[in-house]
Formats: sequence, C-alpha cells, structure tokens
Amino acid sequence: MPFIIDHMGRPNPAAGRDDPTLKARTDPETNQLIISGMGELHLEVSVEKLMRTPGVKVTVGKPLVAGAKVTGEIVEQTKGDKLVVFKFRLRKNYVRRNGHRQNLTAIKIAAIEG
Repeated sequence: MPFIIDHMGRPNPAAGRDDPTLKARTDPETNQLIISGMGELHLEVSVEKLMRTPGVKVTVGKPLVAGAKVTGEIVEQTKGDKLVVFKFRLRKNYVRRNGHRQNLTAIKIAAIEG
C-alpha cells in the first residue's frame, strides 16, 4: 500500500539513505512524492522518521488521481448470513449463544472518469 508524502515539494535524501527497500517517486500529475515499501508497518515507521526531521512538514494520505470521478448506483441492500457467537467456559456452567447478521450493500459502478 503506497503512501503519499507531501512535504512542500522537496525530496528528503535522508529518508532513502537509511533504508534501501524504501522507494520514492514523484507523481507528474499531482506533483506529490509517493513512498512505497515492504508493508504498512514499514511505511508507518518511515513516515515517523520523516516527521521527526526538523524543518519538514509532512502530510500523509492516500494517493490522488487528478480529476478522477467514480459514478455508481446502489443495486440492493440486504443482510448476510447469520453469524453465531458461542461462548463457553469449561466447568463454570457458562454457555452463551448470540449472533447477528451483517448489513450488505451491492453497488454497480457505472463509470470511472478522469
């Protein structure tokens, strides 16, 4: 999962020097620095290191696509299969049976523009 690191348009050379598995590239459309690595925890640690760097303002979020728009419609709203939660304690005369049904929404994507 890539992260967007936007810090006033200046790349930070110290971020890549410590970790060779960290890849950084600049998106030409949005002019944002996109950092990708070996998993979410790896990226969170790298972002924390960048935030501790003095003089660097870091904003973290999902990657943007300039001018993208997704149009869709709700097809149906239903409930899923019953999920049974069974709790049991050995030799304590404790048995509880509970459950619920998840709400589900089916969405049909009409168009992706941009």
